[in-house]
Amino acid sequence: MDMVSKTVERDLQQALAAELRAIQGVASITVRTWVADTSVSPDSVYRILRGDRPVSVVELILLCQVIKEDPFDLIARAMKRAEGSQTTT
Repeated sequence: MDMVSKTVERDLQQALAAELRAIQGVASITVRTWVADTSVSPDSVYRILRGDRPVSVVELILLCQVIKEDPFDLIARAMKRAEGSQTTT
């Protein structure tokens, strides 16, 4: 993977994490609630929210279901956010 691809991947990962944190705040949901309502471990949720590791498709769907968020909408917002970060760097 070349440097540009790694940068794009990192930007998307960070943007997804930012969108998940944003909807977490709007929904007033705790990590504990997400863990209780999904099969995602607490460590994984924290690492996903920090952008330390990519969220899998299954994890994203599970997390979105708990807060009744459309995963496609979240991905679209994350893509716009990532595109914005690429134009400023």
